[in-house]
Amino acid sequence: KAHPEISRLYASKRRATRLHASPKWLTPFQNDEIRRFYCEAKTKSIFHETPFHVDHIEPLIGKYSCGIHVPWNLQVITYIKNRKKRNYYVVL
Repeated sequence: KAHPEISRLYASKRRATRLHASPKWLTPFQNDEIRRFYCEAKTKSIFHETPFHVDHIEPLIGKYSCGIHVPWNLQVITYIKNRKKRNYYVVL
């Protein structure tokens, strides 16, 4: 909150990474699946009154490998688990 410009910088970098990690061969059905993950995270956050995030199982920017932004690489997990996982490949 003290430095919103840094927060915006990280957010824009994340968006750009996701855009480059999204393959052009995804079908409209697969894009809808991705949207459903984000809707599910929002619904769970409201229902359970705890933040849920959409997590990439294989991180987009990992130390040893890089994943892609596709439905089979996504999972909905709690904010705490997502922060603990960081940029590592861990199936929860």
